Amino acid sequence: KLPGGGIEEGEDHETALRRECEEEIGCDVEVLGEIGMLVEYRKMFTLTQRSYCYLARVKGSKGVPHLEAGEIEDGFKEVWLTYDDAERAMTESVATNPEGLLYIVPRDTLLLREAKKHLG
Repeated sequence: KLPGGGIEEGEDHETALRRECEEEIGCDVEVLGEIGMLVEYRKMFTLTQRSYCYLARVKGSKGVPHLEAGEIEDGFKEVWLTYDDAERAMTESVATNPEGLLYIVPRDTLLLREAKKHLG
């Protein structure tokens, strides 16, 4: 799963992105540009989710993530990969629940492929 999360009240998209990166990967990031927005209709949850997607670069040194209890229980951890390794890992990943299989893996695979178009 790529870093991400909700936008809190009073935040703009880039502020939310920087906060989520600090929480999930322990890093301050510089936003390089917008990749786009993805809309998911999650029928099994009767939910419409919008994901605002950005390309960013780590500023400074890598820090320590500040994961929430549920993320720790779910086995979340930060993993640093090259782009090619990240794309391969996502493509080869096997989701362990319907949400991952139907929504998260396809979404994040698409986002990685779109991000590649913005890389130099």
